[in-house]
Amino acid sequence: MMVRTPADGYIGCSHAIAGTDFYTTTASLRLPTLGIAGSEDGSTPADLVRETTALVPGSQFHLIRKAGHLPCVEAPDEYARVLSAFIAAQAH
Repeated sequence: MMVRTPADGYIGCSHAIAGTDFYTTTASLRLPTLGIAGSEDGSTPADLVRETTALVPGSQFHLIRKAGHLPCVEAPDEYARVLSAFIAAQAH
């Protein structure tokens, strides 16, 4: 998938998010939040996802081991199980 991505598009996306302050907007969220990260993600490391998720009070974090940047593709069964459980819990 990375090889098929046009270089100009990838570079443009990187520039667009490079200086973005996600801290302030994320810290202001007050809704059920689940952060899912892959342990082998070199682009968005699991610790960064964990720290960002923790900005939202009451949030949850789940690490999928041996998955990279796209755990939904690399470990779809675990991803679906974790996400489904989170969604079901929101229904009370």
